[in-house]
Formats: sequence, C-alpha cells, structure tokens
Amino acid sequence: MNRLTRDIFVERTRELLTQQGCPNVSLSSVLDACDANKGSLYHFFPNGKDELVIAAIERQARFAIAMNREFLAQADC
Repeated sequence: MNRLTRDIFVERTRELLTQQGCPNVSLSSVLDACDANKGSLYHFFPNGKDELVIAAIERQARFAIAMNREFLAQADC
C-alpha cells in the first residue's frame, strides 16, 4: 500500500468525479480507490466527503483554468 496523503485522496476523488459524476461517487468508492479506511480519510478531511469533494472540484477548476490559459496563449487572442 502506498503512503496515503491528502493529495492522493483529492486526486483519486477528482478522477472518480470526472468518470462517474458526483451523484455516483460514494465514500466507499473513494476509499476503495485510495486503498484506505475511513479513519485515514477523516484524518485529512475532518468534515468528511463534502470537504473532500470540494477539494477535488477546486483542483479540477484550477486544471481547467490552466488549460484555457495555455490555449489562449497559443491562439494569440
């Protein structure tokens, strides 16, 4: 098992949200994807799944903004 970090939880959750959509991502699916238990999740996200999902959405938003900036720079807009 890899050493769990906050980043692993956020990235795996971001991937699940992208693939399955928010209503279909359960706490169990996140824990399975991270090979983790609830205690590990609550260590990094004391407020639970909502806090984790917000962090994953924020990461996806930063990624989208960066992609758009790159696209605009290449398009010379």
